[in-house]
Amino acid sequence: MIDRLPGIYATRIGLDAALDDPKSATWIVLSGRKLSTLPERVAALKRARVLEGDGCSLTELPEWLPKLRHLRHLKFDENKLKTLPSNVGKLTRLRWIGLSQNSLRSLPESLSALTELRALWLDHNPKLTALPSGLFTLSKLALLDLTNTGITSLPSLSGLTSLRVLTL
Repeated sequence: MIDRLPGIYATRIGLDAALDDPKSATWIVLSGRKLSTLPERVAALKRARVLEGDGCSLTELPEWLPKLRHLRHLKFDENKLKTLPSNVGKLTRLRWIGLSQNSLRSLPESLSALTELRALWLDHNPKLTALPSGLFTLSKLALLDLTNTGITSLPSLSGLTSLRVLTL
């Protein structure tokens, strides 16, 4: 799906190629690698706009993630993530977060600082039973996928003025 997003004109490259030319690396793909943790050398890729790590067996994302301050798209589907770093809200340019099919139990309140966020995929995280209250103030959020989560009720959605797709 990310291939069809408008405004991305980058070429997908792997970590080794990105580290050879960190100033031009904008789209980093780690998908399919069996990693116990995200390699800290990824933090050197300051211009990265897209970071994908589907199916890597990760249980957490590092606290240094906000060093990638230009990130617009973060996609870590099919991992074993239980939460996000508490400082994820410092990634203020994020527009798209994909966390489908993980083991999410909670999300940090700092998500409410992601005022540019337009899409959030949390589907297939059955242990996720609540969302941060600030999430419901993100006026640019247009898509929220909560399919097959443990969430049984939602507060008022009136603050989500751009919401077009809500799946439960």
